[in-house]
Amino acid sequence: MENLTPIAFKELMAKQFPKEAWLLNGLIPEHCITMIAGSPASFKTFLLLDLMICMATGEKFLGQFEVKKSRVLFIDAENGERMLQDRIKKLTNEQDLDIEILSLSRFRITDTDEIIDYCLEKDIKVIIIDSLIRIHSNDENSSTGMATLFNDFKKYKSNELSVIFTHHNRKAVQGRPQSADDARGSSEISAFVDASISIRRSNKKQEKDEILITPTKLRIAKEAEPFNVAVTEDETKTWLKFELTEMPKDKSRISKMEIAQEKITSLLEEEVGKEMNQKEIIDSLKNVVGESTIKGALGLLEEEGQIKSKPGAGNSKYYSLEQ
Repeated sequence: MENLTPIAFKELMAKQFPKEAWLLNGLIPEHCITMIAGSPASFKTFLLLDLMICMATGEKFLGQFEVKKSRVLFIDAENGERMLQDRIKKLTNEQDLDIEILSLSRFRITDTDEIIDYCLEKDIKVIIIDSLIRIHSNDENSSTGMATLFNDFKKYKSNELSVIFTHHNRKAVQGRPQSADDARGSSEISAFVDASISIRRSNKKQEKDEILITPTKLRIAKEAEPFNVAVTEDETKTWLKFELTEMPKDKSRISKMEIAQEKITSLLEEEVGKEMNQKEIIDSLKNVVGESTIKGALGLLEEEGQIKSKPGAGNSKYYSLEQ
């Protein structure tokens, strides 16, 4: 078979592979493709720049996560040099780091071979792309188009290069856990990547901005638990700092009302475009939480504008997600 060389089972089993290697311990594996997805204004670019700086310096990310010191190529398809410089200055006083910048260039994913040659020549190990949508012209809702796109990404992996790219999430549904499928576009995107991390900005009223970081996929190990990060900016807006705060509540301590809200939004998401009456919802969840809790959760979700209802026959109500 031309270009196809199978190996025997015993040959595979005799191979010696190195232990899993991490760029960012427990979160981002080495020589893999990682997606960092979030909504606009969720600080995902700032976080990515902070991670890039940690990779170049070898410092712990958020003061907690070990980082493999690496030479980085940052492909900026969003900001431009002036805005990029302003953002980096908010994060560090360093003037000379092992980072190369390609800003607002005509780079497209079809230039992969050229980028790989450059990285190998310059001993660059990590390529960061902000953002995916700016480097291709494929239909992101097309599984065929995205599969074609990721064929080029495979070349980076085969050359032992690590790629991290940003992407946008769909509109968040309050109460529903984040998942790899929150990423906008074809499910081929989240299916292809080796790791994905979702970033959501808290909508709670508090003194500091806070974001929830949720590892949503990891091929080589179990995903880490979600964690919260506080965002602090000085009054003159000349510096910005991320601080790891408390871990989210253990799931065993989440109240029945919170469980009911989460289950209801997940149930309605499965029936998107359809309506469910109160009895159908109660019957679907009666083995998880009680009827009175479900009714209370429906009232709270409607009050918060996350779901909507319309009257049915008699005293019944029909519920659907608020789009």
